[in-house]
Amino acid sequence: MLSRKNIVVTTLMVVVMAFAVNPLSKSIAQESNQNRDSFEHTNKELVDQVWQIVYQKYIDGKFNGNDWQVIHKQYLQRSYSSKEEAYQAIQELLASLHDRFTRFIKPEEYKSMLINPRNIAGIGVMLGVSKKTKRLIIINSIDEGPADKAGVLPEDILVKINSQITQGLNLSQVIALLQGIAGTKVHLTIERDGQEKNFDITREYVKIHSLHYSIRVTPVGTIGYIRLALFNPNVAREMRIAIKDLETKKVVGYILDLRNNSGGLLESVTQIAQLWLNKGVIFSTIYRYGEKKQEVANGRSLTDKPLVVLINIGADINNFLNQTSIPKHSDIYLRHFSPSISSQYLKSPAEFLPCSGKVAVEV
Repeated sequence: MLSRKNIVVTTLMVVVMAFAVNPLSKSIAQESNQNRDSFEHTNKELVDQVWQIVYQKYIDGKFNGNDWQVIHKQYLQRSYSSKEEAYQAIQELLASLHDRFTRFIKPEEYKSMLINPRNIAGIGVMLGVSKKTKRLIIINSIDEGPADKAGVLPEDILVKINSQITQGLNLSQVIALLQGIAGTKVHLTIERDGQEKNFDITREYVKIHSLHYSIRVTPVGTIGYIRLALFNPNVAREMRIAIKDLETKKVVGYILDLRNNSGGLLESVTQIAQLWLNKGVIFSTIYRYGEKKQEVANGRSLTDKPLVVLINIGADINNFLNQTSIPKHSDIYLRHFSPSISSQYLKSPAEFLPCSGKVAVEV
């Protein structure tokens, strides 16, 4: 059966929901003052709550060289008249750690991660921010979506939307500009290889397919090919259906294509791992004071066939997989690709599976 050594996850993700207040007062003036004071107090509590989470849970007790108590006083001395001001302070607070794995997710952003994919009027792209340049880039274009058909590629830099410069905008603002009424056009200016290119793309109702699969007939036998674009709440159920169906077709091995995967929920990643791994630790979370939480395979994997995982630097899941210590004689193989290589350029699947024995692919 497939097995994998420990993954140590030291990521701290802060998700804070805003409080609701309903002050009582005897007069309109008093009520106005109380509303303002309570609202400001509540926003300050929100900032303090995040500080407390980091103080208690962050893996590095020295906070990457920061005096966390001094920072606490600095941020509590401020006044916060709106949730957005509190959110901005929280982002600054966490940025001081210089740890890209520790970040704040606004309530509406977290909610959007939990919403099931549905038909939306847009251009069918997944967006992200380049770790190197901090510029807004295309992570992936949804297969057969408007952007894909127009020729937009992964790692294209999104410079303008309808003449609106994207620098300084957050992802929510960018998404609002890209979405609209089906049939209307949106003008994109992208930068590729140092040159700007312009696209006029018609918005469509885009069906987001998190997973699709097929069989590939090769000289070494029939291979099951599974393309996974996003780890949303329902994708583990789709993966279970795909593996069971491919098993009935007597496949000799699998290719799991995670190139340009835009990430998602850790719970979904864990559920999918349970379908492939029969034993061993899937990942471990180690806290500052030595507490350790492990997610262990439950012995209910659906197959023991060889598995090749295709990844590239455009895949958010890449960081997760690269923390895995794969035994030399494992039935799991990783294969790296350039981010610009898409599924249509995939060579014969036979070359990705070992011809005999258990030979690991070097990465």
